[in-house]
Parts: sequence; structure tokens; C-alpha cells
Amino acid sequence: MNTKFNQAVLAVLFVCLFTFLAVGNGAATVINVAAGLYTEDLTIPATKTNLEIVGAGPTSIIQGVATVPAILFPQANPNIEILASGVKIHGFTIKSPAFVAGNYSSGIVIGAQNVEIYSNAFQCWAGDLSNGDIGQAIQTYHVAAVPGVNVSGLNVHDNTFTHLTAGTWGYEAIYINRDAPGGILVTVQNNTFSGNLFRAVTVERSNVTVTGNSIITDLVPTVDGFATAGAYEGISVRDAGFGGPVDQTGITVTNNTIKGSGVGNGFLQGLRLGITGESMSSITVTGNTLSGNTTGVLVKDPGVADNVATQITLANNNIDGNATGVNNLETDGALSADNNWWGSYKGAGLSDGFRTGDSVSGMVTVTIVTLGEYGVDSDGVAPNDDTDANDDNDGYSDADEVALVSNALDNLSPAAPSNIYVNADFTGSIGTDPDGGGPATKMGYDAFTTIQAAINAAQ
Repeated sequence: MNTKFNQAVLAVLFVCLFTFLAVGNGAATVINVAAGLYTEDLTIPATKTNLEIVGAGPTSIIQGVATVPAILFPQANPNIEILASGVKIHGFTIKSPAFVAGNYSSGIVIGAQNVEIYSNAFQCWAGDLSNGDIGQAIQTYHVAAVPGVNVSGLNVHDNTFTHLTAGTWGYEAIYINRDAPGGILVTVQNNTFSGNLFRAVTVERSNVTVTGNSIITDLVPTVDGFATAGAYEGISVRDAGFGGPVDQTGITVTNNTIKGSGVGNGFLQGLRLGITGESMSSITVTGNTLSGNTTGVLVKDPGVADNVATQITLANNNIDGNATGVNNLETDGALSADNNWWGSYKGAGLSDGFRTGDSVSGMVTVTIVTLGEYGVDSDGVAPNDDTDANDDNDGYSDADEVALVSNALDNLSPAAPSNIYVNADFTGSIGTDPDGGGPATKMGYDAFTTIQAAINAAQ
């Protein structure tokens, strides 16, 4: 008897039996994919629950095949279809199909619960809006297309997104459609969106958190009516789908950066909230940085009796460098925009002698402003919060930086310094010593360029 041979056979049989029992008992199955280019469309049926598909990193490349003629929009032909709950896909480069003018790609289409998409590098079509050939990276099935669909527990995190073709209209990354009512939380977090980006994240369902994402476009903003090519929205929260709008609640947008990659680049709307005919409640917008956009935050007029603006918490954001900081189109209720940084120590739309804060439009109230940028830790030493006197660009803790707009510069703490510096040739930057010596002024300026500005700031 060949003992080694029999031991090997028994080992193989044991592995096969173990695998069979594991799959048969609903345990997770892991598919490990080696480096290489895999040009195919994938379908994960509902019976393949808890399946985990793991790539070897960026060199494991999945490129889709199917495209859809633009005339058939919004029909989806998935490149990866996920119908089983508990599926995980990570460790891949995921590319749109080869470009076909006048077609669009559907990308990953999700119709199940507790799906996790993470640590992938997405490369998407950046097409031409007039031809309808903008590529999509990830979307969920709409309840009108798949009755009863529920994507609760979806978590899309720690992925990168960029363009595959350099179309002037960019690509669209993540679209969360409306699903069956009553679903629990969906999360989009810690992703990086870059390149020719048309729109990063769209949310049509309730109970969604969008947090910690870097959303930076290389495109200039488009215009109302899409007469010129460019970037549209960083994050869009509204139900524009079939059979809607349906009211949305429980939306959190926090700690995202939404801006252009350089001078002139940005979105038409950094953050858009609402659509005509839709009511909203429990909308929280905090800790975000919005810069370089035509409008930083846009609130649409619901056109219904419900007052949407009063349901929005808009605070602790850096809204600086946009053509308009906040625009509330609602005519029935005012939007409170207290406790935000506008780029000026005087507040929204006002000059502090050095800079002018982002303006507001419509029914927006700003009575309290912060005198410093949120989330900037000048000394790099934890904690980065109210207890750290160096957690923003001017050296004061957030708790000390709240003042009434009417007399913001008269309520600074601690007391004003006795020396303020003027330098007509100032070329430094905020937060450093002025050219030629001396500490920064009480407002964090290196130096004023005019004597009158220094006089205005003195106490």
C-alpha cells in the first residue's frame, strides 16, 4: 500500500468535503483572483450569499463588456450584477468597457442587502452628455425596475475613482436609487473621486450617510441648462426617479471635501439638496469643505407646504472660495447657516479688510460665524478639536471663535495684541510670520497691505 498516496487522496477528499459542507451551510466562500486582465461581465445570483471576491491588487483588472445605447436610458445592462446579500468585492482595478460613442456603461449594479465594495480602483468613461455616453461606476437598482429591492447595509468605502477616457463631460461615480421603504443605513465613506468628474454621489433613498470622501474635479463647472461642458454636482441628495419624488429623511453629509483641482475648476453645485415637489427631514450637513464651485450648497424650493430649509442642519462647514456660498431657493422657510467658516472673519458676504466671505442668496440667516477654518490642525498635534488651541489656521480653538457677525472682530479671545504689522509688498501666507519678522496678528494675518486695514483691525 502506498501510504503517502492514500494520505494525499484522503486530504483531497477532506478538502472537497469541507468545501461542500461550508457552501452547503451558507458559510462565506472566497474567490481569490490572481493578477491579470479579465474582460467579462459578472452576475452574482441571489443564491450566492456571502460570496467574497478578492483581487491581488491593482494588477487584478476586471473590464466590463456590455454597453447600452443612449436611446434606451435609463435601462441598465450590468457589467457586474450583485443580487446576493453579503457579497464583498475588493482588491481590483475595475474598468468601464471599451468606449462606444452614443452608448453608456452601467458598471456595478446592486440589488441586495449588506453588500460591501471596498479597496478598488475604478476607471470610468468620461463621455459627452449630449451623446448620452457618460459612464457609471456603481449604481443600485430602482424599486420601479426591481419591485421590493432593498439595498440596506450597502457600504462603499476606501475606493478610488477616476476617468478612463478624457471626455469633456466627465464620468458619474455612485448613484443610490430609491429602494423599498423602511430600509436601514447605506454608507458611502472614505472614497477618493478625481479626474474628469461630472458627479460623484447621488442619493435618492432615505437613511444614507456620505462621509469622509474627497471629491475633486478637474473640470470647470457646467452651467444651468448644460449649455457648456463641465462638472455638475459633487453630492446630490434628491429623488428624481420614476414615480417620485418620495420624501427623504435621515441623510447625513459630513467631513467631505468638494472642490475643483485648480483655479477655475469646480462643480456647478457642490452639494445639492432637494427637488421640486419633495419634502425632506433630518438632513445633517457638517464638517464639509466646499470651494471653487459656482454654488457651494444649493437648497431647492420644494414647491409644497412642507418647509424643507428648517429641516437642514448646516454648520461647522468651510464654505470658502465659491461664487455663491449658499443659495436657498425655498420661498417658505429660512435656512440657518450659523457656525460656518466663510473665508472672512466678518462672515458671509462681508470683507474683514483682507478677504470677502462667500455670499449667501435667498432666505439664509447668518447671525453667528466661526473665526477660523474647521479641521485644520496647525501644529499637527492631537487632539484636533475644541481643546486644542492650534486646531485651525489662526491659532484659536473653535470654542473661542464664535462671535456675532455685527461685531465679530470685537469679540475675539484672547485680547488683541499691541503690535499689528503692515507690509505693502506682502507675499507670505496666512498662519506664518510676516515678511521681515514679527508674529502674526490676532486675526492670523501675516501683515496687512494697507495702513487703513490695520487701523480698522486695531482695538
